[in-house]
Amino acid sequence: MSKHAKFLDQHLSGNTVGEDTMMFAELEGFLAGIIVCPEMIPPSEWVSEIFGGLEPLFENDKQANKIMDAIMGHYNSIITALDRGKYLPHYYVDEINGLIWEIWIEGFWRAIELRKECWEVYKDDKDEATQNAFFTLIHLYNIVKDVPTAQTLEDDQATEAAAPELIPLVTATLHHARLSMTSSPFDVAANENTPSVGRNDPCPCGSGKKYKKCCLH
Repeated sequence: MSKHAKFLDQHLSGNTVGEDTMMFAELEGFLAGIIVCPEMIPPSEWVSEIFGGLEPLFENDKQANKIMDAIMGHYNSIITALDRGKYLPHYYVDEINGLIWEIWIEGFWRAIELRKECWEVYKDDKDEATQNAFFTLIHLYNIVKDVPTAQTLEDDQATEAAAPELIPLVTATLHHARLSMTSSPFDVAANENTPSVGRNDPCPCGSGKKYKKCCLH
């Protein structure tokens, strides 16, 4: 675990956060979903989701800066890992059931729900690997939520058993598909709706820091 990941894991499991605040493994999936979303979502829209859809309450500016630094630092570390093909999601471990990947997939789905319509791009992608990657994630989410699937029980069980290894692979596939969308209409819309922010202006994520010291970093 990186220093940012360790700090977030400790903070999000502490007694000072609200009941609806994401657990670290859920945050991990959520950030991955934000990164591979076909449409850019600025931090000013998704940071509050981490805290149950509410504006985060911090004890002081120092704590706010430390938490936002950790969130954006971990966000950037996921991007770097995906770029290098070395993304390894954080899962909780249960002595009986092993790796608990389900919490990660629930976090990822919360990212999908922020821009649900734009994910259709992956369903219609001409690249079969991209389509399969997205449908694999949908399938895993349906398994978690006990939604009937088109596969047999045996196939579902096999997919469930392979989930910890499948998740980083399909996430990386979507990441590279996202990077290849140079003329996506969603990119244009996102850029048009995102105001120009100067390096010394307050960061739009709401951290209170200068843009050059926060999300631009």
